[in-house]
Amino acid sequence: MKTENKRIECKYEYVESEKNNQNQEIDYKLISDNIRRIREEKHISCKILAERINVTPSHIYKLESGKSKPSLEVIFKMKNVFQCSFDDLLTEREREPEIKIPVSKNVLDAIGHMDRSVFDELVDVLRNAVKVQL
Repeated sequence: MKTENKRIECKYEYVESEKNNQNQEIDYKLISDNIRRIREEKHISCKILAERINVTPSHIYKLESGKSKPSLEVIFKMKNVFQCSFDDLLTEREREPEIKIPVSKNVLDAIGHMDRSVFDELVDVLRNAVKVQL
């Protein structure tokens, strides 16, 4: 039985975006800032983070200060520990509009003595209230 070799033509178009054409450099300062910000938001110490991703605490300090560049493996492990996306670690975060609300000294004193979980809940309530009004 003779088999025929059929030639299949595939037509496709490769389109490059302007972004792909540019030489993009990795913003390690942004990554360092993101690592520190997310770690602090999650209330994880440098020592605990270091233990969870199997590096030394001094390596975490170097990453956050920009003295060392994170490997892909470290970024992947941090993503898992922080339970965040790669975008959260590697890209600039969308900024929420800054709203200044005058607050009395009594309120500031009360906030200063508030339990962290209660404070976080209060902040969420205020953010949602502001979003509803915007």
